[in-house]
Amino acid sequence: MNIGRAALFSIRSGLGGLKFVETLNLLDLSGAAVGTFRHSRWFFEKLRASMARTMKERVIKYLQTTDPITQRRRAFGITFDKVTILRRSMQVTMMIVMVDGQLTPIYLQSPLCKTELSGEELYDNCVRVMESFSLSQSILKQQLVGCAVDGADIHLSIGKHLCQKIGIREEWLSISWDCAHLLELAIHYVKKRKKFLWLTRFIKTCAMIMRKYSYGKTI
Repeated sequence: MNIGRAALFSIRSGLGGLKFVETLNLLDLSGAAVGTFRHSRWFFEKLRASMARTMKERVIKYLQTTDPITQRRRAFGITFDKVTILRRSMQVTMMIVMVDGQLTPIYLQSPLCKTELSGEELYDNCVRVMESFSLSQSILKQQLVGCAVDGADIHLSIGKHLCQKIGIREEWLSISWDCAHLLELAIHYVKKRKKFLWLTRFIKTCAMIMRKYSYGKTI
């Protein structure tokens, strides 16, 4: 049981096989029962690959089911953004679909990409990810309804390129500026306004006082 918990914790935290082994060592030193089997990082890597394969199969199967209300296959949207981790740029791609009446984000894949991408390269990466989930061009025509990206991707005409790649009209696909980036821009805009400079100074003063007089997690 403890081995399974350690493996699940390592996978959810994005840790590697060596960290899984270190976690088991820590559990053993703490007196937890870890047994004598499945302590290798090779077991961890096999388990992680098996979980990823199973989750992928479940996503594919769910998208093939029929929505009880619309009596059609489930519509979904996609969102993606570029991130840089350990000097490697990746395009994180996610799906947004209704699950039990709630909009649910589902992580798909993070393919490596160049630091600067054109609109064509963006949609190529996106389409390759969706095709790896058995989402063919005909399926995308029927089920893909929207895409949320940041302002840079909108300026690169990602909607136009994506529609051309799939083979649909631009008005059939809703392209929106995602809320997270809009909120971030709004925060930066407010901070630059003179009428809110007092608030910025107040926050900095509070942070300085907390750092100066804090001991551990208490004041």
